[in-house]
Amino acid sequence: MRQAIDEVLAHFGESDGGALALRLLRVPEHLDRDENRALAVKAIWALGALPGTDAREALEELRDDANEIVRENAVQQFARRGEL
Repeated sequence: MRQAIDEVLAHFGESDGGALALRLLRVPEHLDRDENRALAVKAIWALGALPGTDAREALEELRDDANEIVRENAVQQFARRGEL
């Protein structure tokens, strides 16, 4: 999993997983029809696998997101990290 995260970070030219996840969660207009927020959910799960305060702070922001699916997945990641 970590290797996949590193590859995604390198592809997007990011060194900060939290910043990348927040970029991925901004839904472009052409993807707004995805009511399940599939890309967002994948980014949140990847974010949940990253250690450190940046990832935790990003999850904290997502826990208060307007979208219920995003909020639920952020909470699931806190549970998975043992931080609930």
